[in-house]
Amino acid sequence: MNQEPLDGVKIVPVYRAQNESVADIVRGLLESENIQVTFRSQHAPSVYDGLFTVADGYWADLMVREDQADRAREIIHAFESSDDALDTKAQS
Repeated sequence: MNQEPLDGVKIVPVYRAQNESVADIVRGLLESENIQVTFRSQHAPSVYDGLFTVADGYWADLMVREDQADRAREIIHAFESSDDALDTKAQS
């Protein structure tokens, strides 16, 4: 599952986002800690993207540099344990 971005550093998945809103929130949290984030989706962009998301059960994987993965997972775990995460789950 490892991928190689343009700068030659391996990237790894750290989070599977159920929808675009949650993906954007988690990306913002990681980027605020100077962790570069990219999305990997199995979906081709289309007007039917929401239908495919439901069928697959997720929107995209959030990918980070391998050397930042442990810190990213800590941040994500703290977010998932917070009241803010509960609010986003209730809205999705």
